[in-house]
Amino acid sequence: VILSVGRLDRQKGYGFLVEAAKGIVAAHPEALFVVVGEGPARREIEDSIEKAGIGERFKLTGWRRDVGDFYGAADAFVLPSLWEGMPNALLEALASGLPAVASDVEGSREVVEDGETGILVPPGDSKAIKEAVERLMDDAVLRGKLSLSGSAYVKEGHNLYHFVSQHEEIYRGFLAKR
Repeated sequence: VILSVGRLDRQKGYGFLVEAAKGIVAAHPEALFVVVGEGPARREIEDSIEKAGIGERFKLTGWRRDVGDFYGAADAFVLPSLWEGMPNALLEALASGLPAVASDVEGSREVVEDGETGILVPPGDSKAIKEAVERLMDDAVLRGKLSLSGSAYVKEGHNLYHFVSQHEEIYRGFLAKR
């Protein structure tokens, strides 16, 4: 089960994920893609899924309150965005222990160190997404390594203590200038 979570918008690059999924499903008919989210590009994504002929293997769930259950049920996570800020869904996936593939864009590259905490791929590159997901599917050792290191990275660097410490540092800097 390959999961993605986010707003259904062109920015999120789901068309590239659908294209990658078509090739993955051809080689791995057991693969199931699940996208949790809602947005203005839903119809466009549904059309591309239908055109690719993978409707049985690519599901759009819409907006869900139980997104944590999806992180728990998935085997890998993909964030195919064309641009990002700080991608909360990627942080949540890593914290949940999911090995992740993400576009090499600002925000994602601050979270994913290629080959260490996840796999980075060029934005808009369906072939690279396909190859990275297949690497995860075929390599249990890599999945385990990325799962552990990604989870540790988020728990160490993106926890409440870290968040508060960073803000205190910013405020102290402002006060020092006064």
